[in-house]
Amino acid sequence: MDVVPTGHGVAHTAHFWLPMADGVRLSASLWRPEGAGPWPAVLEIIPYRKRDHTATRDWGIHGFLAQAGFCGMRVDMRGTGDSEGVDDPHQTYADTVEVLAWMKAQPWCDGHLGMIGLSWGGINALMAAEQRPPGLEAVVATAFSHDRFNVGMARKNGVILNENLAWAAACTGFTSRPPDPAVVGEAWREMWLQRLETMAPHALTTLGRQRRDAHWDKHQMKDPKAISAAFCMFSGQADSNYAQTLPYLMGALDAPRRATLGPWCHKYPHQAQPGPAIDFLGDAVAWFGQHLRGEAPQDDRPPFIAFIMEDLPTQEFYPQTPGRWVGLPAWPPAAPGFRSWFLTQGRLTDDAPAGAALSHLSPQTLGLASGEIMPWFAYAPGAELPGDQRTDDGASLCFDTAPLEEAVDCLGAPELEIELSVDRPAAFLVARICDVKPDGSSARAWLSLHNLTQLEDERNPVALVPGRRYRLRLKLDVRGYRFLKGHRIRLALSTSYWPIAWPSPEPVTITVHTGATRLHMPLLTTAITPPDWQPFGPPRSYPPPARTEVAPVKRARRITKDVATGETRLFIEEQNGAYRLDDIDWTVASSAREEYRITEADPTTAGVAIALRWKFSRGAWNVATEIDTELTCDATNLHCRMRLRALEGEAEVFCRDWNWTMKRDHL
Repeated sequence: MDVVPTGHGVAHTAHFWLPMADGVRLSASLWRPEGAGPWPAVLEIIPYRKRDHTATRDWGIHGFLAQAGFCGMRVDMRGTGDSEGVDDPHQTYADTVEVLAWMKAQPWCDGHLGMIGLSWGGINALMAAEQRPPGLEAVVATAFSHDRFNVGMARKNGVILNENLAWAAACTGFTSRPPDPAVVGEAWREMWLQRLETMAPHALTTLGRQRRDAHWDKHQMKDPKAISAAFCMFSGQADSNYAQTLPYLMGALDAPRRATLGPWCHKYPHQAQPGPAIDFLGDAVAWFGQHLRGEAPQDDRPPFIAFIMEDLPTQEFYPQTPGRWVGLPAWPPAAPGFRSWFLTQGRLTDDAPAGAALSHLSPQTLGLASGEIMPWFAYAPGAELPGDQRTDDGASLCFDTAPLEEAVDCLGAPELEIELSVDRPAAFLVARICDVKPDGSSARAWLSLHNLTQLEDERNPVALVPGRRYRLRLKLDVRGYRFLKGHRIRLALSTSYWPIAWPSPEPVTITVHTGATRLHMPLLTTAITPPDWQPFGPPRSYPPPARTEVAPVKRARRITKDVATGETRLFIEEQNGAYRLDDIDWTVASSAREEYRITEADPTTAGVAIALRWKFSRGAWNVATEIDTELTCDATNLHCRMRLRALEGEAEVFCRDWNWTMKRDHL
């Protein structure tokens, strides 16, 4: 290994090869304390290109760990970044265990292993921990999934999310990019062409497999009781789908565990917005110190910490979230309490109403104030949070409380006990709980989507019987919110939510049968912390490598409507700028453009088009990859096309088109 001192008590190795049992070599970087060692070692393995895309972040994390006396190792998954082989997410679970065994055997490692990861990295850590590899004793995971069928950006409770297509295109893009010739040498072109020629776009599985099956079983944790590694978990409520792994694992694991449910987007908590950002890396060092070095816990914080949001701004971006931290002695709470209301015409009431049938047909354009299902502000802040909900509320079936006579503190999963019928064989239900302020503005506090055909069996969905009355008890996400005195709590129901969710094949009229239909809100009853408790210090990190901004980031989001055709379009345009990593003279530029279109009355007019561009250069050498993908539908099928182009200089070296038609499977 070529070990280079950094001047901050840390030695860095930019690249070395890790041999896998099948002959494939993975590319790794290592940060370790200066000195003789050995030390505990912490692994992060993801597909997001350590050489450029995550380089600044990697230095911040793994350099910080090294300063604290740990080795931090960052590995590119096979077929991505500078690693050899063909992209295979499932194979990564086995690769991770191999990498951990290799680390444990190195002279600089004392045999005690940890893992750290955000999103895919957290998933890899969880799946590795379930296999109980020797030496893996602690994990720090953020915004990750225990079940990729339903927890993530692909789907939610059986509903296909449009982020599915954007994410699948981006993942195909990551595997289409070349390795760095300065790392892999003359083999770079052969490796690049192998990736391009063996490409299997992720959309084939994320869109084509619409029910739980053997493929999704491979990407789901099966036995949480098998895990012995201590888990420290973080997630943000703005990233609500991923956040649901935390309460699940807090109740399912037997291993030592702690969870923090913050207000953040899909990022590490020391970088995340909206704030408050926290000293996540300090927490990680304390957790690894306790479980890898046998150090005493640094504090007596409770095992479940949550941020209780309040009076959320009704705008698409805000830097700080109003609210407070609370700590609970356990999760789930030993004796959860609920405040319940009955649904009646336009109202949430304490008294059971006489039975009535309330029918509603949602327009297909409902949801334009939704923001992103997984906001992450990748390159700069932007309009990714839900805005004022009044327009969407006005197109929904709404039920409001009277103005609250005192504040109501909620933490947990609301439950909707509902009797309903629909007029179509395929339908999903959207439930939003909003904070309606005295000025009439409406902030989304909870969101949930449920494919009604998969409620009983995700492997064998069943067509709905039009007109049949179904009695359901639907759980929403776990979140924390304080409804202030004088505000109203609103339940908004709909059967469309564009562009978050792909629409049903036909417009759906829902009928809610009142009488026994109720909303149960989970109350915060067991907090053990003082009102102004501050459990975290300010964020810290390790100095990043030198980086020169070549072109600025520009973001735009706009909605247009053609009044003649009734078509509404949402455009998201991102010029992600360009930057040069000075130490390696490596320049990266990228851009993205998304378009979502639909007409108000016809769900089969739905269409999504995504264009992604990446360019890499060093001196006269430059290459680029381009992805253009589109998803449309009719009443029985989804139609997807994708084009991948690769260029060296101005010459096209690869081009492939894919066209798929996938039968709609009860959606």
